[in-house]
Amino acid sequence: MPYKPKNPFLFKLITSIGLVLLASVAIILVGLDTKSVATEVISSKEEVNKRIKQVNELAELREEAKAASAYLPILEGSLPEKDSLFSFPDKIRSLASQNGVNVNFSFGSEGPDSIGYNMLINGTYAEVVAFLRVIEDNIPYASISSIDVASEGTGSRYTIKIGGNLFFK
Repeated sequence: MPYKPKNPFLFKLITSIGLVLLASVAIILVGLDTKSVATEVISSKEEVNKRIKQVNELAELREEAKAASAYLPILEGSLPEKDSLFSFPDKIRSLASQNGVNVNFSFGSEGPDSIGYNMLINGTYAEVVAFLRVIEDNIPYASISSIDVASEGTGSRYTIKIGGNLFFK
C-alpha cells in the first residue's frame, strides 16, 4: 500500500526544495569544473602561443644566421693572431702620445679566444674622448667592458680606468 502523507502540500514543498537544492549543488559543481577546465584551456592556449612565437623567432634566427655566414670569413680575417697582441701595448702608447694622453696598459687573464686588459688614462676630457674614438675606429678586435672616471683636482684633467678584452684567432 502506498504511503500517503498527512499533509500532501508540505510533502510536495519539501520534495521541491530538496530537488532545487540538489539541482543547485549540481550546477555549482558543474560550474566549478567548467571554471577549472576553462583555466586549463586558457593556460594551454598561452603555452601554444608562446611556443609558436619561439618557433617563429628560431626560424628568423636561422635565416639571419644564413645571411651572416657570408660575413664570417671577413670577421675572422679581421682578428689578429694571438702572438701579434704582444705589440698591442706599444700601439696603444703610440696612439696615446698622438692624442696627448698618458696611458698605462696591462694585460689581464687569458681566455680561449680573448685576453683581458686594463688601461689607466690621464688627460683632459677632449684628449681622452679623442683617444677613445681613435681606439674605437682603428682597433675592431678590442671591446670595453668597464669604465671608471675620476676627476683630478680642479676638474680639467681626468683619470679613466678601462677594462676590456682583446679578441684573437
